[in-house]
Amino acid sequence: MIIQIRLHKQIERALEVFEATMQRYPEVMECNRMSRDADHLTRVVLRDVSSLERLIVDELYKIPGVTNVRSRFTL
Repeated sequence: MIIQIRLHKQIERALEVFEATMQRYPEVMECNRMSRDADHLTRVVLRDVSSLERLIVDELYKIPGVTNVRSRFTL
């Protein structure tokens, strides 16, 4: 699954906090800083859609500075 994440501001300290937090999640395989539509493109491995929902609602939206999260399934 792919998750696009947008941050409120792309200042260095906010990016450092976000990236350090993402390293704590074992389901995160990659977290790449991007340009344009998403600040980060993240690849995660999860069991099911319920796990994805929990990750987004209970974890990602609680990271300071996260303003938008969009998920996509790979086929």
